[in-house]
Amino acid sequence: MNQSDKNPIYLAGGGDEHQTFLFDEVYLKNLPQGGKLLYIPVALRGHKLYKSAPTWLRNLIDLHHRQDVEMETWTDLNNRKVSELENFDTIFIGGGNTWSLLKEIRESGFDKLLLEFITNSGSIYGGSAGAIILSKKITSPDKNEVNWKDDSGLDLLGGYSVACHYNSNDGEEYAKWAPIICLPEETGAIVDSNIIKIIGDKPGLQIASETRKILENGNFIDL
Repeated sequence: MNQSDKNPIYLAGGGDEHQTFLFDEVYLKNLPQGGKLLYIPVALRGHKLYKSAPTWLRNLIDLHHRQDVEMETWTDLNNRKVSELENFDTIFIGGGNTWSLLKEIRESGFDKLLLEFITNSGSIYGGSAGAIILSKKITSPDKNEVNWKDDSGLDLLGGYSVACHYNSNDGEEYAKWAPIICLPEETGAIVDSNIIKIIGDKPGLQIASETRKILENGNFIDL
């Protein structure tokens, strides 16, 4: 299945609601009036910000004057059905620990539901860890405290992996995962219709085989 068979995927490099403002603005503008958003904050489970995460996302949405967006939060992914997702326009997978998120998504079977959703229903937004799990390979430096052995991501990005929280001194350490897109906290990428579009205030980096390309706001990558 190629990317043209799927709805858009939004990959945010990380950071707070002010750093990602430009990218989030595009994401929210593409939601219909009265759109329904499902928030998955489980990557923060055990973190001090876990309980306040839904309030943070609600404030982010309101910052873009989208009080019409309906939001629901799921913290239990077990025994979910595709039919439960049919009324949502988008799923927002938040940041936190990449390995614990991947383990929970895989073991609950929610990975299969995400594929059904992106094919048939709506868009997916991944922030930091939420973006990395959609990669071909997991590139996160997060501590693997859950001892998850498989570094395969959900592979929803046309064969690409993604690195988040990137700065210009980090590029070479990600070359082993090529092809890969490296995103700073102020920048995101939209994967849609066999292209990747870069949106943000700071340049990212594309590493493919032996080539390197600086990614500026508005740049495209063909899949």
